[in-house]
Amino acid sequence: LTSVDLQHLQWVDLRYVVIALACVFSYGLLRTGRTQAAVLTLIWCIGLFLLAMAFVVQGVRTPGLIVLPVLCTLAAWLLGLRSALVLGALSVAVISFFALAEPFGYSPPQMPRNTLAYVIVYIVTIVMAIFVAIASTRGFEGELQRSHLLSQNLQQQVQALRASEERFSALFRANPVPSSTNNPDGRIIDVTDAWVAEYGVRREDAIGKTSVEVGIWNDAAERKAVYQELAARGRVDAAPIYLQKPGGTRKPYLLYVA
Repeated sequence: LTSVDLQHLQWVDLRYVVIALACVFSYGLLRTGRTQAAVLTLIWCIGLFLLAMAFVVQGVRTPGLIVLPVLCTLAAWLLGLRSALVLGALSVAVISFFALAEPFGYSPPQMPRNTLAYVIVYIVTIVMAIFVAIASTRGFEGELQRSHLLSQNLQQQVQALRASEERFSALFRANPVPSSTNNPDGRIIDVTDAWVAEYGVRREDAIGKTSVEVGIWNDAAERKAVYQELAARGRVDAAPIYLQKPGGTRKPYLLYVA
């Protein structure tokens, strides 16, 4: 140990040990299936290590600090916005400390850095930025493709539903029995051709109105009895009623409501 130059060793050589331990620990978490914890550990270890290095290298002039913006972006993508905001706030706090402390006489260590150190930092930063850009772009393209497929499926379902409604409407209107479809308020939605011929009311004049407004069912007692049965049973089977035909004549019918 007496032959080790501790001043030269300092923290620069220890960084490799710290990063290696963080990678090993994260790998161990990854092998146990704890992917989120592994990513969390690795990103925060790197972030905290870079901030700590600023106190023993060159303060805000520490080359490794350039990695922090990319690391915050990576944290937002892999860990969520909260982790990115916390890491970003911590980075701003440390950098602000140096900016405020230096005018008051604080002088961070001025550990000499060679060209290779700067080159390594810049290459790592560029590689991380490219990785984030590629991964986020692929993720966006994947979500866009899934949204497009979902939109196509919805369009196909809408078209199928529209075709089904058109087939039902055609079959309904061709029904030889005078019939109508009504909403819960009793207003007419559609009528069959036989209904138009039977009561002499045009389809466009009947839609949106009640049978009372159309003028074919004016017996209040009958309507009350039918509504009571519908409320009690949820349907009406063969209820005897009288409806008014063109010319004012009243004709007996059997009413079915389902």
